[in-house]
Amino acid sequence: MKKTIVCLIVGLLLMANMASAQVDYQTTIGADVHLGSVRFNHLFNNDDEGTDISLWELVINGKLKPTPDLMLLINHTLASATNTNNDTFAEGTSLSSNYTQAALLYQFYNDEPLSIYAGLGYHFANNHFRHLIEQNGQLLENVYLEGSGFMAASQVTFHVLDNLEIKATIQAAPFYSWTYRVGDTIKDTGGSAYQYLVAADYDFNERLVIRVGYGGSRSAVKEIPVSEAFKINKTTFTQGGLQVGVIYKF
Repeated sequence: MKKTIVCLIVGLLLMANMASAQVDYQTTIGADVHLGSVRFNHLFNNDDEGTDISLWELVINGKLKPTPDLMLLINHTLASATNTNNDTFAEGTSLSSNYTQAALLYQFYNDEPLSIYAGLGYHFANNHFRHLIEQNGQLLENVYLEGSGFMAASQVTFHVLDNLEIKATIQAAPFYSWTYRVGDTIKDTGGSAYQYLVAADYDFNERLVIRVGYGGSRSAVKEIPVSEAFKINKTTFTQGGLQVGVIYKF
């Protein structure tokens, strides 16, 4: 999975270089800072009544439009939670996550000031819980939760002014594959993953765009039979928060 993520990021950079040499291409690359929190209904231990974790996220995003009615979106997110932004975390406790997704969208509707794109893509997720999950009275040192699956994607753009757009992006993967890994124990299960972002993009000049938005996600992991004597009940976690960033137009 790590190799796939690296390939996607390299592909984004290569496409940007190709597109910058073609006047017919519209290419952008941006970076956003996302301040939010994630809430688990239980932290993979069944007895937990709910856990809230504060997150810092860096979102690297890219867009390539080879034609006016086609759009390729690629996003890569790095998230971190430590005792720096979580008072209840002990020293050495952390949650680190990364997500990569790519979607090819087609413009189904375009009548100023509204345009609608929709299409398909693929999504990867990797979460590492360190000294954070307790099961049967034992604090687990390292727990990994990895996911992947196809997703449906849609983006609606409303042109408010010549230099201001409101965008709503929704991505849905109702049939998502999850892998739970602790040491030599590896268990596969199903679930779902949904994401959304509502953002205002303001053209600061011909090259730079300022973005302010609110985004979030909701994921579900079905029951995980860890052993004959213990199984983890269905887990859901939701995330949301403000997102601020800049976008560069090639």
